[in-house]
Amino acid sequence: MNILITGSNGYIATNLISLLLENDNYSIYGIDKTGSNVSHHNYIHIQGDITQSKCIEELPKEVDIVVHLAQSSRYREFPDGADDMINVNVNSTQYLLEWSRVHTIKKFLFASTGNVYKQSPEMHLETDECEPDSMYAITKYCGELLVKLYSEYMNAVVFRIFGVYGPGQENTIIPNIIKRIKTGEEVYLAQGVGLYITPLYILDCVQMIMRLIKHDNSSSFELYNFSAGEVLNLREIADYIGDAMNIKPHFRFTDDEPKYFKSDNEKICNAIKYFDYVLFADGIKKCWERFLNT
Repeated sequence: MNILITGSNGYIATNLISLLLENDNYSIYGIDKTGSNVSHHNYIHIQGDITQSKCIEELPKEVDIVVHLAQSSRYREFPDGADDMINVNVNSTQYLLEWSRVHTIKKFLFASTGNVYKQSPEMHLETDECEPDSMYAITKYCGELLVKLYSEYMNAVVFRIFGVYGPGQENTIIPNIIKRIKTGEEVYLAQGVGLYITPLYILDCVQMIMRLIKHDNSSSFELYNFSAGEVLNLREIADYIGDAMNIKPHFRFTDDEPKYFKSDNEKICNAIKYFDYVLFADGIKKCWERFLNT
């Protein structure tokens, strides 16, 4: 099976490629704007910019499945990063979908985000209302709608990721909390708890993607939430990190309203028969061990 993976140097993509290359049944084409350190007989790296339609037109024709993991690196920058978010999250998605239609690609998987949902203290279901409130979430939701539209021509899957974390990750919520606790800085908590999330360990995330690659869709379009089974707030997360590091976290409480970034994962678990998640207490120990060695 030949698989094209976009954003191949990204955190999720590099872990997915490593997992797939453990099986000689997969031949991987990875595309990214920068070079690659991957050396494997079943891996070919393509250095290119998928926001350019000409780059898409030159992709290898023997691809069976596309896994579209690329996203704008400027997702936190609004309005300065708006054009880049539109180009990567929307325009490149349309280019890839049209290329996939023309070349009769069997399956198209698109990585989206739980940020597309309307804020709610309840566990999000795939049927819940979407109300994206950031440029990043809006462009990801636009990408989702394009994927659904093209499901007439191929099996299409959208997965909305909630709180992925793991060793080697940088500049996201979990590694940033690790750094703050290590350096003795305060962790800010809205009303003493902060954000509520359902954190997903990286190896669980890529196992889920791999199983969706092999999964026979029950319909031409499928939508899944990607999360683990634990609901944790930011204070609990910081305490777990502090325990792993043997350092007591310092907190500062604010009057801000707590936010929610958590989902129900029953649909994906039932579809791919996946339940054996890494518990956060175990996952964060692996993150800290990697942190110590870097």
